[in-house]
Amino acid sequence: MKVSCCVWLLALNVATLTGTIFGAAATERNCSGIPPYLPSTAVNTSLQLLELRQRMIPLNISAYIIPGTDAHLSEYIAPRDARMAFMTGFTGSAGTAVVTQTNAALWTDSRYWVQAERQMDCNWELEMDVSISSLAEWLISEVPPGGNIGFDPFLFSLETQERYAVSLESSNLSLKSIPVNLVDQVWKNRPPLLPDSLTRLPDRVIQRSWQLKVEHIRSLMRDNPYKPTALLLSALDETAWLFNLRGNDIPYNPFFYSYTLLTMNEIWLFVHTHRVTEELKLYLNTSCDETLCVQLRSYDSVLKDLKSY
Repeated sequence: MKVSCCVWLLALNVATLTGTIFGAAATERNCSGIPPYLPSTAVNTSLQLLELRQRMIPLNISAYIIPGTDAHLSEYIAPRDARMAFMTGFTGSAGTAVVTQTNAALWTDSRYWVQAERQMDCNWELEMDVSISSLAEWLISEVPPGGNIGFDPFLFSLETQERYAVSLESSNLSLKSIPVNLVDQVWKNRPPLLPDSLTRLPDRVIQRSWQLKVEHIRSLMRDNPYKPTALLLSALDETAWLFNLRGNDIPYNPFFYSYTLLTMNEIWLFVHTHRVTEELKLYLNTSCDETLCVQLRSYDSVLKDLKSY
C-alpha cells in the first residue's frame, strides 16, 4: 500500500513538472519548471510588455497601473476597453495589473485564480489579495524610493486614487496622472468604435421627457445645501436615462460612450457627434442656446472643456 502511494505521488510530481497528466496536457501554467510549462490557452505578452516599458521611460514612471475597467468605471466594458486583458492575456471581469521595468503582476479574486493560471504566461505574477494595500505593498517592494507610479485618471475614481495615495504616502512614492492611456498607444489592433447611431426610446415607453428630468435635477441642485453650480454625469447609464437614448457600445448593455455636464443654464452632452442623426438633433434642441437646449460636444474634449468651465 505504501509503495503504491509513493508511486502515485511520484507520478503526480512528474506530471506537474512536464505539464502532462496521464498523457493529457495540463491546463495551468508551471513557471517553476525547467523549462517552464505553458498550456495552449496562455497568451504570449512579451511584445506588449516591451513596448509599454519603452513608453514609460520618457515619462519617468517606474510602474504603471492598469485597472480592468473603462473611463466610466463600468462593470461591463466594451472589447476596446479591455486593456488589462490585452496586456495580461487574462479575460476575467475583475482585476488590476501593474507593470514595472522588471516585473509584472495581476491582482484578481478567487473566482479567477484558475483562469488566470491558464491564460497568463510566465511574464506575470498572480497576486491573490485584491486589496489596494496589497498592491501598494508590492509597489513599495518593487519601486525604488522617489519613483513615480503612472496611471490613467479616467480609470480611477477619486476614492480609489485617494486610497492609493494614502497607502503610498509613507514610502516616498508618488502617483503621476497620465491622461493619455499608454496601453492604447501600444495596442495596434485595438477594436474600433462601432459606427452605429444612437436611438431614442419610443414615446410609448417614456415616462418622463428629458426636459422634465433636467428641470427636476436643477431643482434638487438649488435645494442642495452645498449649492452645486454643475453636475457631471459620468456613468453611462445616467446619460442614457436622462435623455431617453440608447446605444450598443458595450455588448448586452444599451449604453453609449458619453458624459453630461448639467448647469442651471446649460446642458453639455459629450458624445461622438457623428452618431447623432438630424432627427436626434431636433429631439435634443441642439439648434438653440436656451436653458433646455443641448449643446453637443466631442466626447474626447471632456477634459479640456471641463477645465474651461
